[in-house]
Amino acid sequence: MASLRSRSVSQTDAPRTLTAKTKVEEERHRSLPAQLIICLIIAMSLWSKDSMRDVLKNLIDGLSDALLQLIEWKLTTPPGRSAPEQGEKTEMVEILFVHGALVRDGAWWWQRVAERIHERTGTVSRAVELPSCGEGAIPGAADLLEDARALCAALDNVDEAVVVGHSYGGTVIAEGADHPATRHLVYITSYLPDVGQSQADIMSGEQDPVGVAPDDDGTVRIAGYTASSFGDRFWQDLTDEETRAKAWDRLTAQSVGAFGTPTTRAAWRGRLSTYFVCTEDCSTSLALQRFHAGRATRSIDLAAGHHPFLSRPDLVAEELIRVLRTD
Repeated sequence: MASLRSRSVSQTDAPRTLTAKTKVEEERHRSLPAQLIICLIIAMSLWSKDSMRDVLKNLIDGLSDALLQLIEWKLTTPPGRSAPEQGEKTEMVEILFVHGALVRDGAWWWQRVAERIHERTGTVSRAVELPSCGEGAIPGAADLLEDARALCAALDNVDEAVVVGHSYGGTVIAEGADHPATRHLVYITSYLPDVGQSQADIMSGEQDPVGVAPDDDGTVRIAGYTASSFGDRFWQDLTDEETRAKAWDRLTAQSVGAFGTPTTRAAWRGRLSTYFVCTEDCSTSLALQRFHAGRATRSIDLAAGHHPFLSRPDLVAEELIRVLRTD
């Protein structure tokens, strides 16, 4: 009863208490601008023009940063969630890109998509370096498991991530994205292998396999193609000649172990996933794409070739933004 009585008394006295507080606050607010103006005048008389310029610049920069953070929060936060308090730690969703086989410099391949997404949503992204492609490792020394560990290490450093894999990158995801930070998996003309399947197993039924040749260091590389013929197969819908040349220059050797190592996990099981079927892909057959798309939560068709992030970055960015906003 004491607690009920106490609550009742506080409710009865509330109007009088609030009125008294309001008068005090109003008087304080009236005097505050005058005090600020006096302080500012004194400061201006002491500071040089350069000092004043620096102060104003810092003030504007601070306001700009706060506004950008608010805009980013509005774009990436589900409806109904309140704005974060000052100093409150908030979880940020990032995008982790995993490139395909026999190429290097993942950041270059995903750059056009990453920039569009960042401009529209503020979402940060990064490309995972794959040791089997010689990125941070001795050529021929790393296999699929090393690539998966690289992805897992990247996931260790984010709150939440949408993980995007292209072609062989989907096999890396199966092995390496079984992680608490994984929020959604996205596959671009890629693969969702079962436990025990290797990349070689996945591709064994394809009627027109990619030509490769072994090197003495335990790697394989593209063989039997010119820049033109390779482009006709992998980026026939990319019209920019400079980009085609840069893509050709980024082909590289890759460890044989990347293709022969069987997976030990299937991270796509029990997780939200989206598959981008590239209907104009001249390398990965439409039948193989449809088979793996059937294992994803949902799939969409893109009228693009094997590298839509080069030929149609606008489409890829649009669909990835939809993933970011609908989960």
